[in-house]
Amino acid sequence: QAYLLSKKGFSKPAVVLAGGVIEELLRRYILSKNVPLNSSSTFNDYIQTCIDNRLLKSAIGNLSHSVRYFRNLVHLQIEQSKRHTISLATAKGAVSSIFTIANDFDNSRS
Repeated sequence: QAYLLSKKGFSKPAVVLAGGVIEELLRRYILSKNVPLNSSSTFNDYIQTCIDNRLLKSAIGNLSHSVRYFRNLVHLQIEQSKRHTISLATAKGAVSSIFTIANDFDNSRS
């Protein structure tokens, strides 16, 4: 759905959805590695937990932070300003990040 939104030019919702997908992927990945999480953990916590436990390459952690930043910039509940826009290129990058991050799960250390 994030891909379809970005393809149709709906950049903000594409980034919000891609961020949500990545957040959930990280949460599930952490749990699959039997690393404990707080029930109040956030997207940022998931990224930091992956970095601290060496579950992701450094560049993938940075990519996750980038998507989180753009998602938070335009997320309806925490949007910093209505004047912020997201380019179509950023939306497509966020969507492709889903696959880049998921691919790193397959190639990460056990």
